[in-house]
Amino acid sequence: MQSGKKCSDARVRPARPASFPEQEGQRNEYLQLNSNRVASSENRELTVRVLGIDCGGEYTGYGVVEMLAAGKLCCLVCGAVKLSPREALPRRLSRIFTKLGELISDYQPDEVAIEDVFYALNIKSALKLGQVRGVAMLAAASAGLEVSEYSPLTIKSSVVGYGRAEKPQVQAMVTRLLDLPSVPEPMDASDALAIAICHLHTAVTRNRQRASAG
Repeated sequence: MQSGKKCSDARVRPARPASFPEQEGQRNEYLQLNSNRVASSENRELTVRVLGIDCGGEYTGYGVVEMLAAGKLCCLVCGAVKLSPREALPRRLSRIFTKLGELISDYQPDEVAIEDVFYALNIKSALKLGQVRGVAMLAAASAGLEVSEYSPLTIKSSVVGYGRAEKPQVQAMVTRLLDLPSVPEPMDASDALAIAICHLHTAVTRNRQRASAG
C-alpha cells in the first residue's frame, strides 16, 4: 500500500471508524488531500461530494471529489483495490463491496458515479467487469445513494474537452483540475477521479439549464 499525504488545513465531514481493518497487500491506495482546501462553515452545506468508481477486473479505482460553493474541485481520497486472480471471484467481489462500503462510511459522498460502457477483450472479461459494476451499484444502493453512469466519451469530453483523449491526457488534466501535488497513481485512481469530476461538471450544467428555463 502506498502512503499518502494529508492536508492539515483540510476540513472534512466527521469520519466514522472503518468497519473493516486494512489488510496489507490486498489493496493499493493512494491518498491525497488538496493542500489549499479551505471551506467556511457557512458554505459546507452548499458543497457536493461524489464518489467516482472505475470498475476493473484486476484493479477497481476509486476517488472522492468535492465541489465547494465557489466551484473549486478538491480531491479527498483516491486509490485502487487490487484483486488477485488467484482468489475466487466471490471473494474478489466481496473485497470490492467491503472497500466501497468503507469509503462511503468514511467520506459520506452525496452521490456515486461509474463508467457506463466498458471495454473488454473477450466475453469472459466482459462478464467479470459486469459483475464488478453490479457490486459497485449494490454498495451505493445499500447506502441509499443514487448512481449515475457516464460513457468514456462523455467523461473525456467533460474533463479534457476531447472525447478521444488518451489516458495520459486525462490523468494530466485531473491533476491540474484538482490542483494535486503529483499525478494520481495508479491510472485506475485517476480514471475514478475523472468520473467524479465528469459528474460534478454535468450536475453544474444541468442546474444552470434549469435555472435558465425557470
